[in-house]
Formats: sequence, C-alpha cells, structure tokens
Amino acid sequence: MHTAVNFQPINPPIIARSFTSPNPIASFFNIFPAISPIRNSMPPAEIALIKDIRNRNDNPEESLIKKFELTGELTKPIRTLSGGNKQKLSAVISLMFNPEILIFDEPTAGLDPVMSNRFKEIVLEEKRKGKTIILTSHIMSEIEELADEIIFLLDGKIYYNGSVMNLLIEKGEVKLEKAVAKILEEKSAWN
Repeated sequence: MHTAVNFQPINPPIIARSFTSPNPIASFFNIFPAISPIRNSMPPAEIALIKDIRNRNDNPEESLIKKFELTGELTKPIRTLSGGNKQKLSAVISLMFNPEILIFDEPTAGLDPVMSNRFKEIVLEEKRKGKTIILTSHIMSEIEELADEIIFLLDGKIYYNGSVMNLLIEKGEVKLEKAVAKILEEKSAWN
C-alpha cells in the first residue's frame, strides 16, 4: 500500500501509528502534547496555543486575567468553568491581541454585576481607542450604554438600522427597550 498527499509519498509508519489518546487527530499531529481534547484543557494551554498561532512571545493576557479575576481559575479544565468564567476567558482571548474589530455575542451573559460593569468599562475604553465593536445582546440597557448604532433583527429581517438616538426620536421614547417594543408591536400589526 502506498499513500500520498499532493502526489508525494508519505512514510507508512506514520499512518500505522496507534492512537491511545481519546482524540486521535490531536495525538496524530501532536497539536496538544499534554492535553487531549480541547474541552479538557486548561485556560493557559488555550492562551498559549493562540499566542503560538499568532507568533507572540509576550504576555498580553496577564493584565486581562487580573481584570477579570481569573487567576484562581487557570488550573481548572475549561469544561469545569462556570458560564461566567467561560465568558471572561473568551473576553480575555478576544482582547489580548489588540484587534481593530471586536465581536462579542451576549458578552455579559453569566457575569455578575461587578464583572458585567468591568467588561462594559473595557469595551468603552476600546471604543474610545477607535475600535469597531460588534455585539449581540437582548439586554437593551446594555445596548443603550455601549452602542451608537444598532441593527434590530427579527426572524432574519432588519427592522431598524441606524443610530440609537434616531430610533428613540422616531419612536418618541427615552428608553431603548420601549422603542424596540414599539417596533415589535408594529411588526405584529403588519402580520
């Protein structure tokens, strides 16, 4: 039997290798030498992997880990972290390389009020730096606090695309939640 990749023969002993890891692909490619499936990995391993992919030798995550109070969670497998701590770890990973565009999906879900506030302060600081921030949320007060522009989607259809201020003016409301409720009421009237 001859095996080739891109018409180049590969050494059969590599193919015949036995897998003792629960994750044969990770074992085969030795992607996570001390860790099998990602869900069993520890946060430092995930961070190290991402830093390696980005060819970074510095430690941009250290201050974020402190801000999000994750130091005590670093020795636990990711699968055992609470939902809030998984959110905080995701925020650390998202923020640690200073990207120009940040995307957060329901970023404060599972966070206690202190961490939710801290996260919002960090997002506002990133916004002041001129970053583009895209976030999804069902929490209208959070959107009011963080967003300048909104797109209100329902069932895949855009019902509003514009500034928060213009929506409030158009609907004659002072709170975003009431303005969005009016959009929903109008949608019901259209059906």
